[in-house]
Amino acid sequence: MTSSDFAAAKVTDASMIPVVDVSGAVNRTDIEGVAAAIYAAATNHGFFYISGHGIDETLLEQAFAVSRDFFALPAAEKATVAVDANQRGWMAQGMSHLAGAKTYDLKEVFFWGAETAPEDPDLLAGKPLVAVNQWPSDAFPRLESELRPYYDALCDVARHVMAAVAVSLDQQVDFFEA
Repeated sequence: MTSSDFAAAKVTDASMIPVVDVSGAVNRTDIEGVAAAIYAAATNHGFFYISGHGIDETLLEQAFAVSRDFFALPAAEKATVAVDANQRGWMAQGMSHLAGAKTYDLKEVFFWGAETAPEDPDLLAGKPLVAVNQWPSDAFPRLESELRPYYDALCDVARHVMAAVAVSLDQQVDFFEA
């Protein structure tokens, strides 16, 4: 593959994207205010950044550091957890592109999600997005132990943000809870 086989990145002005402080939802002190800000951002711009998430900076740094270390490994080591049919694991650069596209994505990815036990009823029923994660335990055991706390913190923030989204849509705060 050559560089012309990959999609080109475009520069955009990030200042045009609204930033919603979600601390009132995370701290449960002002979910209505956060809901109003989310509604305005979503209806006027279609998307938004968040601030005030409360995720510890050292946890963020740890997640980015272990990610850098993983992606710096030789491809053969990362390939021990090559992406599977359930979209869990490592995907090499150039393996991802939209159907009919003439270029490939210039990225490599490690997909993981909520931990799922092999005997989980949703997994056994074949429900979408329910899968067993592939962690490179032999090649790089730190990845799981250092990414999971970050993932758990993100999921916690996401639950609070989705509660605010529910309120912004005049629904009960637990509308999106499974």
